Amino acid sequence: MDKKNAHLFLPLVQALADGKTLQLKSYNTECWEDFGDDDPVAFCGDPEDYRIKSEPRTWDVWLHMAGKAIHSNPDKWHGPNDWNEWKQIKVQEVLE
Repeated sequence: MDKKNAHLFLPLVQALADGKTLQLKSYNTECWEDFGDDDPVAFCGDPEDYRIKSEPRTWDVWLHMAGKAIHSNPDKWHGPNDWNEWKQIKVQEVLE
């Protein structure tokens, strides 16, 4: 990091101060690797070599009990009398 690119590291430094996990791109595998809690972050590489670890998103979907359909917005597809035919479930994406 130098004075020309220090501003590009600011979001990373703020995320680190906020307790978020930072990742460094591995040159060998091209995969993102977490910095451990005790690992010092020196920012010796380019800003694009670092990122804030993504957190999985969670949302609700509605599953028809007869297996006929899955919907994400119940207001658009059912009437007031068929709530008992649907089951609300929470899903979370898997990040690698």
